[in-house]
Amino acid sequence: MSGWAWWASTDAVGRAVALLLLGMSVASWVLILWKLWLLPRAARDLQRAVAAFWQAPSPEQARAAAAAPFAGLPRPRPRQRPGPGDAGLFVPAKLR
Repeated sequence: MSGWAWWASTDAVGRAVALLLLGMSVASWVLILWKLWLLPRAARDLQRAVAAFWQAPSPEQARAAAAAPFAGLPRPRPRQRPGPGDAGLFVPAKLR
């Protein structure tokens, strides 16, 4: 059975599943190609940061030099540890 014959003989659920699988496949390939482009750039930035760190004359300048290639990246927000009443679950501060 060819693809067009299958498409003509299937119902809406079959078509929706086929379109969903096609969309997820395209999204996966976009992510794979984006990572292939991004990872060599990150490796170069890391090499530059390590070299700048070890060539800095003081620890403060070393920290600033190592952070310079990553200055444009967003910094993670600090997370609060769960308290005794949280039963070990992480509860964001906004929900408390």
